[in-house]
Amino acid sequence: MVSRRVLILGVAIAASAGVAGASRASANQVAQADGQAAPELTAAQIEELDLHRQIITDTDSRPESRRRMAERLLKLGNPGRIDLVVELLSPGAAAAICEALVSVGTKQPELLDARFVDPLLTLLGDERSELPSKAAAALSVFRDGVVAARLGALASDGTRPMRQRLSAIDALAMNTDRREIVAELITLASSTDAAVVARVVDALRPASRVDFGGDVAAWQAWWEAKQTLDDADWLRDRLDLTAQLNQSLMAELSRLREESEMHRQRMASSICDLLRANLQLTQPTPREASLIQRLTHSMVEHRLCALVLVRERIQEGERPGDAVRAAVKECLADDATEVRVEALQIVGNLKDPTDAAEVLALLANEKSPTVREAILLVLGRLENPVALDALVSELASPNAPTGCVREAAIAIGAIFQCPDVPPTAVASVVTPLRERLASAAPDNLRLREALLGAMAKIGDRAFAPEFAANLASESPELVVASIRGVEVIGDADQLDRLLEHLGHADPRVRQVAAAAVGSLGSGPEHLQALHGRLNPDVEPSERVRNETWDAFRLVLTKNPTLYMQWVDRSGRFPDRQIELLSSWIESRAGKNGASPDLNDARWKLSLILDAEDRFAEAIPHLQDLGKAFRESGDPRTASVDLALLRASLYGERHDHIEELVGQVCSYANGDVARKKAIADAIVEYLDLLRRTDIDRFDPLVERLKRIPVEALGSEWSARLAALADSADGSPEGAADTPTP
Repeated sequence: MVSRRVLILGVAIAASAGVAGASRASANQVAQADGQAAPELTAAQIEELDLHRQIITDTDSRPESRRRMAERLLKLGNPGRIDLVVELLSPGAAAAICEALVSVGTKQPELLDARFVDPLLTLLGDERSELPSKAAAALSVFRDGVVAARLGALASDGTRPMRQRLSAIDALAMNTDRREIVAELITLASSTDAAVVARVVDALRPASRVDFGGDVAAWQAWWEAKQTLDDADWLRDRLDLTAQLNQSLMAELSRLREESEMHRQRMASSICDLLRANLQLTQPTPREASLIQRLTHSMVEHRLCALVLVRERIQEGERPGDAVRAAVKECLADDATEVRVEALQIVGNLKDPTDAAEVLALLANEKSPTVREAILLVLGRLENPVALDALVSELASPNAPTGCVREAAIAIGAIFQCPDVPPTAVASVVTPLRERLASAAPDNLRLREALLGAMAKIGDRAFAPEFAANLASESPELVVASIRGVEVIGDADQLDRLLEHLGHADPRVRQVAAAAVGSLGSGPEHLQALHGRLNPDVEPSERVRNETWDAFRLVLTKNPTLYMQWVDRSGRFPDRQIELLSSWIESRAGKNGASPDLNDARWKLSLILDAEDRFAEAIPHLQDLGKAFRESGDPRTASVDLALLRASLYGERHDHIEELVGQVCSYANGDVARKKAIADAIVEYLDLLRRTDIDRFDPLVERLKRIPVEALGSEWSARLAALADSADGSPEGAADTPTP
């Protein structure tokens, strides 16, 4: 009821100024209605009126046809139309006439005649349920003070039927933008009839920002304040109120729509859960038949749920059979937008390039921007160059929605990632992409990001100006796309700007900047910049540090003479240092044999691995190093042997420890000091093991007892026995393990 009143109120206010003259004419008609003589009609005019009468009074005709004929009658140039309208304002045909008076009188108030008022007032008391409300609506289009006064007088007349009085108030309620109407209602609010007062309060509510309810005194006080306004201020006040009420109604409409959508989604989710459970209990062949049945179901929710289940199975690695796939493609032409979009997603997930032609055909007739966006997205996922012409057309179309242009750009970039794009295709996209980016609004970041992202994936040097210009953008996405483009086209002139982006606030920018510096950089300054970002205190993101490390190594390979210098400078990052040395050794081991440089690198790596407790990794390097040192007579051989023994002990390579000890002792050649150093290393480890892992201590002691006495000297057996005797089977100081 409120929304109907608000709508009529808005229309009435908009028409107020335009119908002022017509209202005065209508008032004159009311004043002169008595004593008018019936016009003389020709036979043709009488026949014309009879034709209208027949159709309007024919109860077998559609109500819409009767209303339209009544509208034609009101607009007729026939002088007898007024009398016929008055005649037809009787219960049998009154509904059609009243509806016609509303539709015609609102737009052409000059066609309203004062002689219509009396029969309409009579209809307000008709016992038929719909006629009083239709008559009230018809009376509301007579926007003059005389009709308003007659409605007020009727509503206040206690001798009239209550139904007629209340309907008169309803007619007044439809024009509360007019101050004379509000004045009539305020007067009626003083009635002693409770039903009249209640209906008046209902009529006044939309006229005020504050609902005073049944407090008549409050309504009267409100009116005392309002009636002091001049005509212009009154209309402004009414317009503001209408706008406020309209805003409230729109908010309520939005709430109801959201609530309806929530209920629809819940129902769809329940259907989907039931269908999913049913399919899990069904064998493959009947399962496909069930899916096809749901894909062709009359209810949108069933079709949607079936499509969701097909998509879920694809994501789990199960491709649909031909029959299901055909049913999914039938959904591409579904009446429901959401069904078409879901079917397109499935086609995109299947990634069959041969589907591109079928998807392309959908663009010609698809009007929904949402579905068009989905089509363009799928064309990109199918990665078939056959779609490029259509995508470029969408990109260049001045009438294409922004979302469609964005998806077309993304799809173009995706297609250029597949290997079978013809080289000539680049020429067809360069100009459209550049022109569209140039015309894109600066604040339309999503579109600009898509266009520049496509340029970066295509990687043509023609885009160099766009890449350079957007390196300074405030949008991280635009900066990322620009950096990638600069890297792809190999624009080394931008290296200084890339180095600045290593410290960008966005980690994505820092990551792609590091990769680009690695690809394009070659000088010591690039090594320095990248190396400085390896520190967690400087670069908090581990992902960015890893990308920076890869870039640093790449630049370092371009500077072999600086390699070992940067190995030494990487000491604060032992893991990185180990990785650099390991790579360097691996790249030269098969080429240079046991060169001094290679031996030095192995020895350095072994020492770092030992310091980092990565003993097992050091063993093969120490074995190769020991062999090379003995062959060359390097004085570091003894240190290498001892380091190999330590690595085997602490690296828990005990299976052949007695053979290793015997071999290392034999290399000592009777050197007492060397043998003592070997024995000390073993005892130190055994003492640690005795206190931390007795279960491993005993087997190792048994293995070491097999070493000949002369291998480690006469004191060895006594030291080993003392350690064995001190072991009581329970770890001592296990919580206080010393560092080896």
